[in-house]
Amino acid sequence: YMAMPLYQGMTLKQARSQMSCPPSEAWLRKVLWCVLGALKVLHRGTALHRDVSPDNIFLQDTGPPVLLDLGAARLAIGDNAKQHTAILKVNYAPIEQYADSQGVPQGPWTDLYALAAVVHGLLCNEPPLPAMIRVVNDKMPPFGNVVKTVASEFGQGYSEQFTQAISWALSIQPQDRPQSVREFARALGLVTPHGMSSFDWRAELGPACLPAGKLPAVIAKE
Repeated sequence: YMAMPLYQGMTLKQARSQMSCPPSEAWLRKVLWCVLGALKVLHRGTALHRDVSPDNIFLQDTGPPVLLDLGAARLAIGDNAKQHTAILKVNYAPIEQYADSQGVPQGPWTDLYALAAVVHGLLCNEPPLPAMIRVVNDKMPPFGNVVKTVASEFGQGYSEQFTQAISWALSIQPQDRPQSVREFARALGLVTPHGMSSFDWRAELGPACLPAGKLPAVIAKE
């Protein structure tokens, strides 16, 4: 038999549908710190997640966010001689997951694109444009423009450092993105947050973004 933790909470996708405004940079930094920590462990073992998306990031009622679903994960780093099955979510997968060839290798930058696409989608409250469309005719709003719109409509501000780092990871071509979790974390200026063992994502969002009593608990397991 297999034993797995039982988590209480809901996915990031479910939570975003209940938010009345985009999450703050401070909130996003804590979520990113947790997800990047999980990716760092995978990448250190030469594995890629290959399916980072809002429905695979789980917000516990109390405790750090969790990266779920390793169904698409493969020992892919540095192994460009083999083709890998294309398991992806269209709006979050980078172009190399479609190409899946030696000429466009997958690596840590693959998961970093997907994570940056998650952030883009959270601010826009809609999935980002698929990479296959972007590579032909990139009409996806630049992240910098998204940030300006959010500031104008919701009064929610994001630092230049944060904006530039997410924009960098959203580059269409793999070689133009951060090449490792460490590089991306440095660009973001991430620091270890305190109290993540008792992290309450609802309280961190605040009543302006998450009206009291709006979110019922959902139980899920990995």
